Amino acid sequence: MFFCVAEPPVYHRTFYSSKLEDYKELIIEWRCDPYSFNGTRMFRELKEKGYTGSIGPIYRFLRKVDEDVGNHISKKATVR
Repeated sequence: MFFCVAEPPVYHRTFYSSKLEDYKELIIEWRCDPYSFNGTRMFRELKEKGYTGSIGPIYRFLRKVDEDVGNHISKKATVR
């Protein structure tokens, strides 16, 4: 027996908030002067403030911040 389905199934993606969400403003502040913290330093500081995530999301967010701020070095500048 063969059944015809009127509509194909629809995928609904579940949205999960990031553990980093509450700390994004602080990360942006720490990335700029006078702090200029690197990702590892931010990770240690955030752990003290209660952050329970890993270091990866911090570095991914920092890449976005650096692109927005314009303090990134072109990848072509490091090609030998």
